[in-house]
Amino acid sequence: ILHERNMNLRVVFIVPGSLAEQWKTELLYKFHLSAEIYQPGGPFEDLCIVPLEDLELAMQYGLTDALWDICIVDEVHRLLVCPQEYDYVKEIGKDVENLLLLSATPVQSKKSQYLKLLTLLKPDQYESMSMSVFEDLLSRQTAIQKRVYSILIDLEEYEEYYETIVDELQGIAEELQDDVLMDIVINIDIEGQDRGIADVKLAIAYICEHYRFERR
Repeated sequence: ILHERNMNLRVVFIVPGSLAEQWKTELLYKFHLSAEIYQPGGPFEDLCIVPLEDLELAMQYGLTDALWDICIVDEVHRLLVCPQEYDYVKEIGKDVENLLLLSATPVQSKKSQYLKLLTLLKPDQYESMSMSVFEDLLSRQTAIQKRVYSILIDLEEYEEYYETIVDELQGIAEELQDDVLMDIVINIDIEGQDRGIADVKLAIAYICEHYRFERR
């Protein structure tokens, strides 16, 4: 889909070396996209497959300077036991607009692994987060989801429930100790023409974006 929108799309695929040829073949036969497997020291093609085992050399030859539109990482769970390669992907992810992580191996209820994968997707939010804070947020997730769902139901009758909705949002902000969310909630003007519904929706969107980990 991205390639149809931008015929000059530059994509780097980071895959285990044993899967590089398969990726090249399937991209060609399934999507009619001609990708090249990177050879250390060679050029970075628009559709470039970099074997995970050659990632360090690719970084040395300027992989992060190649202005990629999207980075796709296959078998991403392997990065969890390869700290150097993990750091390389994190560095690449900071420079691309789109990052897609693929894996058929689920996180086995290990919160540290969960946090590391989220850090690749949102380093500005999770890189400096301590494990204790993350575990606390994770434990609150289900309760937060239920409260937001309840608010969304009441939102259909906003004129009747706006005070209850704002009080609930303020309670969530205080519980999360999230200054950004609190600023949004404080600015909800229930005396305004729209009873503050625009900022209420903004607060809900913020919660859904930042506190629904499985969604990401």
